Amino acid sequence: DPNVPTSETGTRHRTAERVARSLDVHVVSASEEMGVINVYAGGDKRQLQEVGHLLDRANQALQTLERYKVRLDDAITNLTAVEIEDVVTLRDVVAVVQRGEMVHRIADEIETMIIELGVDARLLRLQLDELYGEIDDELDLVVADYMPPGRSVAETLAGMTQLSDDDVLNLRLAADALSPGTDSTDLGQEAAPKGLRLLHRVSRLPSETATNVANHFGGLAKLQRATVGDLMSVDGVDEAVRVDGAGSFTALWR
Repeated sequence: DPNVPTSETGTRHRTAERVARSLDVHVVSASEEMGVINVYAGGDKRQLQEVGHLLDRANQALQTLERYKVRLDDAITNLTAVEIEDVVTLRDVVAVVQRGEMVHRIADEIETMIIELGVDARLLRLQLDELYGEIDDELDLVVADYMPPGRSVAETLAGMTQLSDDDVLNLRLAADALSPGTDSTDLGQEAAPKGLRLLHRVSRLPSETATNVANHFGGLAKLQRATVGDLMSVDGVDEAVRVDGAGSFTALWR
């Protein structure tokens, strides 16, 4: 249909884009003269790149991911320390989520390159899996520890994904997205964790029981002062958990 909108000028690519838009199918258009291969899907277009160039870009992205991962690990280590000392600020929390979002975006770019590279991306896949690991789970627990009532982890993280790369790097804008309604001008204000993230590090403590413990005490500060008897009163904490987890509880607070 010549009336279907297209951004292309060449006959071949223009036809390919119109077919993709009209029939809702994937269309590959190759131009030997121009050395261009385009893939069209609906209204989206992607130009494929040479394997060598794509591998160079992927390796550069991987190095960037490594640097951001180190910064994220440092922020998480700092957050753990200030949580145990009960001196957490909004800045400490936002720094972790902010760096986690940047790591996530870089990893997404590498994922796209892995798809384009196909069988040539096997080593790249192993490196990405090793670096990225369980970052999403860790970030989910950080958000769950501090998110305001009435919001889910998914909703909170969705607010971060709406920010541009420049906005994510702005701590105050990131704080607004993370916790709408919070006075983001005061990044030094106190923040109180529920203790979920640290509880999930206790060996042999099921996730559901960890949530019950966190909800029962209402905050990490109270949980740190809890006695064995207090813990035993929580639904799901039985003698086996008390014996297996007692050392882990103590080690966490130290």
